[in-house]
Parts: sequence; structure tokens; C-alpha cells
Amino acid sequence: MIDVAVLSCAVLQSGESDMAVLRTLHLSYPQIPKVVLMPAEGRELTVQSFRLGARGLFCLADSSFQRLCECIQQVHRGEIWATTQQLNYLLDSVCQVPSLRVVSATARSC
Repeated sequence: MIDVAVLSCAVLQSGESDMAVLRTLHLSYPQIPKVVLMPAEGRELTVQSFRLGARGLFCLADSSFQRLCECIQQVHRGEIWATTQQLNYLLDSVCQVPSLRVVSATARSC
């Protein structure tokens, strides 16, 4: 039985991350808590990781092995591991109001 899955986030040459493994793992095993190892903090990567099932985000650029162990233990206990900046990214994405487009019954923009 897997207690916590730790996944490295590969950043592609295009600058986007390959999150297919996280998505597949979460869809197949939603009960397994997941930690994503990130090369650096970023808004899109943070929001996308949590949307795809991550419960912890760990930035390799500015953290120690001891902090990684703390992250894994915290996620194993059912808690969330994220920096204040990462939580701000999440709050910003939740608080964004989608733009509305008003269309008449004849499908013309009003």
C-alpha cells in the first residue's frame, strides 16, 4: 500500500509542465495523497497541481531534505503543504469571476 506518492514535475521545453502522470494517478487512486516536487514556484503550476489532486507542493529550489520529510509527513497526516505564495495563487484563482457573455434568444450578442 502506498502511503504518499511523491512525483517530480517535469517542465517541458515549451515551458509548460507535464502533469499527465499526476492526473492519471489521481483518477486511478484518489485516496493516495500526492506531493509534487516543483523546480520553482509558479502560479499556473501551483493551481494546476492542486486541481489535479496534489495535497502538497514542494519547491526544490529553496528547500532542504529535512523540509521535504516534513512535507511528506504532513501530507500523510491528511494536511496540506503549501507556501503562503502558493495559497495566494489558489485564492486568486478561486476568486476570479468568469466573464459573462449575454446572448439574445436569436444567439446575437447583446
